[in-house]
Amino acid sequence: MRVLVTGSSGFLGAAVVRALLARGDTVIGFDTQCARVAHALAGERLIQVKGDITDAKLVTQTLAAH
Repeated sequence: MRVLVTGSSGFLGAAVVRALLARGDTVIGFDTQCARVAHALAGERLIQVKGDITDAKLVTQTLAAH
C-alpha cells in the first residue's frame, strides 16, 4: 500500500513512517523539512517530498505522481 504521511520529519510522523515501512508499505513523506528517517527498511519504499501542506498545487502534484 502507498501511504502519504504529512509531517513526516516530526516526532510522531517519523514514528508512523518507521511503522509503515516495517509492515512493508511504500511511504510518501511530505514535510517542510527533509525527513530524518534513517531506517534500514526505507530503501526505495520511502519517497520524500519537501513542501508545505497548504500548497494545494504541490499536494495535488504529489498525489498524482505517486
